[in-house]
Amino acid sequence: KVKLLKISEDIIHKIANQFHATNSNSICQKKLMFLLSAYTGLRSGEMRALEWSDLDMENDEINVNKVIFYKREYFTDENGKRKERGVFQTKHSTKTLKGMRVVPMVAWLSKMLKEFKLQQGQSSGRIFNSSTGNIISDGRLREYIKDACKSANVERIRWHDLRHYYASMLLKVYGGDFNRIKTYMGHASIKTTIDTYSHWIENDEEKQEAKDKLNQTLGKFGAMV
Repeated sequence: KVKLLKISEDIIHKIANQFHATNSNSICQKKLMFLLSAYTGLRSGEMRALEWSDLDMENDEINVNKVIFYKREYFTDENGKRKERGVFQTKHSTKTLKGMRVVPMVAWLSKMLKEFKLQQGQSSGRIFNSSTGNIISDGRLREYIKDACKSANVERIRWHDLRHYYASMLLKVYGGDFNRIKTYMGHASIKTTIDTYSHWIENDEEKQEAKDKLNQTLGKFGAMV
């Protein structure tokens, strides 16, 4: 199991600032994808599958209803060797049934998307595409974040860590309202949410208070040892 990193806002913005558009007046697609992932908690496949029709710009909401996946095919070549080939496709459902959800957008992120839409000059289809107009691979996202972390001189994080960062922000805002957090994260059950993130909600003061209570109750047994 990969240990969950609790990433600070400062680190997120240091990394984000390493993405630059070719034109200083334009919105950088890489930066927008990075910030969208960090401030909506969308899985990388959900983010790459987004279409303009999934965005409710008036209410600042995202309808998450599809995902990009890699379809593998196996074949035998002329030498009798088993090989693999595949292609990225859009699946019109999410990882779990609960993954089909509506996620709110903060106003500044919605504004960036509106500007990016005008910049792209398109009102339909996928929001994010490769330079050739195809689906962006998850491997390409790994390259983006690896290079940005190196340029920012910070410890390398994974693209999926942006989802955990979003969860930490939700905990700041909603505290122990795990049902709301589960809904925004698209978890299959609240147990997943609690098991994954509940340890982040306890601050140092609460930890010390818990230790004091333990000592008050069990401290007397020390004389018996």
